[in-house]
Amino acid sequence: MFKNLTGDGLGVSARQNEMVELALTYGFKGIDIDVTEMVSRIATFGEDFAKRYISSAQKSAKLKIGSFKLPISILGEDSEFEARLPKLEQAADFAASIEAMRCVTDVPPGSNHLAYHENFELYRTRLGKVAEILGKREIQFGIGMQAAENLRQNYEYQFIFQAEALLTLIKTIGLGNVGLSLDLWNWMVGDGGLDQIDELTAAKVVAVRLSDVPDGADLASLSSKDRLLPGTAEGTLAIKLVEWLETNNYEGPVSATPHSSQFSALTRDAVVQRTSEALDAVLERSGAVEAAPVAAAATEE
Repeated sequence: MFKNLTGDGLGVSARQNEMVELALTYGFKGIDIDVTEMVSRIATFGEDFAKRYISSAQKSAKLKIGSFKLPISILGEDSEFEARLPKLEQAADFAASIEAMRCVTDVPPGSNHLAYHENFELYRTRLGKVAEILGKREIQFGIGMQAAENLRQNYEYQFIFQAEALLTLIKTIGLGNVGLSLDLWNWMVGDGGLDQIDELTAAKVVAVRLSDVPDGADLASLSSKDRLLPGTAEGTLAIKLVEWLETNNYEGPVSATPHSSQFSALTRDAVVQRTSEALDAVLERSGAVEAAPVAAAATEE
């Protein structure tokens, strides 16, 4: 596994070259990328320009690419979805050319149009088509969920927000490159445990995101703002999860994804540094990875 930087949840806004610099400065070995934004540059500036910063960091610093988000929407009429597939093919070709071999997406926790079983069939079919396109480029496809109650309360029909239902969807798609995008916070809030993860192989885990649930919290009422830095809660499962990943030879990215409210009044560098230190502590305590040196302490605003 490798220590990965993602901007998701951190409230960090930065251009691609700045994210690369932040990752290298604060001891990260990988970085998530925005494939959609990079592909959009190709028509105007050319492919070499679009990937110049990433390619340079890959060559000079051995920086890895953690994952990228699915660049098309699953929703809409069949004709609309089918019309998006050429865009996915282009994005997948580009991703493979820069060794971005892990694509992730989250299934929404509800629908205003389809009841559970209809929605399940729609996602099973369409995610399967996406996986087939990615699989032709040897790209893994990780599927995750959103478990917080506040994210599903306005939907007419509930959908997947629990671990067991997510695993069922992944198994039902039934393709070799389809696996779990494992967000530990969502997993715990969605009634998931380490025993369910233990039934998987590491090859079925595409990407890992760590954040803690507050000690003693009522899982049914938590909101996404209650995502803590990994390793800070007394009841953290982050250590045991990383131990499992290490034991089972997981080779993918491990990122920290607390809510941005955890970083009140901190500069961008301070946010990334604190995230780096929290990940280092988890990796060290699990015995998985020796912490990388980071830059001098950043200051508060």
